[in-house]
Amino acid sequence: MDDRANLLVPGRNTQAFDIAANLNNATYSNYYYRLKSLALTAYEWKGLPDSCDERFLERTLYSYGRCAFVNDETMGYMNLPCTANGNLNVYHIPVSWNVYSIGYSKTYNNDDIVVIRNNYCETPTDWLVRQYAYRLYEIQRTMDTNITAQKTPVLIYGDEKQMLTLKNLYMKYTGNEPFIFGFKNGIVNAVTVMKTDAPFVADDLQELKTKVWNEACQMLGIQSAPEKRERVQTSEVDVYNDQSDASIYCGLKPRQEAAEAINKLFGLNVTVGVRQSAKTPEQ
Repeated sequence: MDDRANLLVPGRNTQAFDIAANLNNATYSNYYYRLKSLALTAYEWKGLPDSCDERFLERTLYSYGRCAFVNDETMGYMNLPCTANGNLNVYHIPVSWNVYSIGYSKTYNNDDIVVIRNNYCETPTDWLVRQYAYRLYEIQRTMDTNITAQKTPVLIYGDEKQMLTLKNLYMKYTGNEPFIFGFKNGIVNAVTVMKTDAPFVADDLQELKTKVWNEACQMLGIQSAPEKRERVQTSEVDVYNDQSDASIYCGLKPRQEAAEAINKLFGLNVTVGVRQSAKTPEQ
């Protein structure tokens, strides 16, 4: 086990704050990348030229809200990030675009490219995913803290000179050591333990986390149903599914319009659709 893994094992590293920070980052990253993966695989493109990259296309829409489809004289068809360049026409559409990537930058007139939009607002999906990932992270880490409080519902205090002793004692306690030995004029006399009796609320937090997860999936267009499905009526499930359908359509409509424009401008046969109608994955 390497040093990074050791940070996750109580009793192996004396810096408890490093353990907590590592778990905080890992928990947030867990929810962020799981939701991001769901967002990136929601739509399926077919008929793209071999020189195009569907994964990069969806990642560009996810991060920037728009992506340009161009036919470069040298490199062929490409899907790349773009920014507005120049004035706007009567419909507030830029008359030219700067299309760019690593080692590539070129200005195109609006009539020579097709701009693929993530939604009609041209907003990235990333900001939405980050919000829900943060909420899920907060709930999960609160659950972890509450569960730990059931295992160690104590407050250990003593003389400031005994700080190292207190830290070592607590690491032994949280490290599941079955016995902690004390000696006369040693730990027993130097340390006092007070019970905190923290209430167990992890069950309620788990239910809340499920609701937040379901809401996040709905916003990504993944069908879900309320918790405690045995109590849920068909009409309630239909409402949840309608919300998911509406969300997925917000991204599907501009993609389909872009595919039609690509086919008209370049003579291709590109199509796009929802990859599948999925039930909410377990969180």
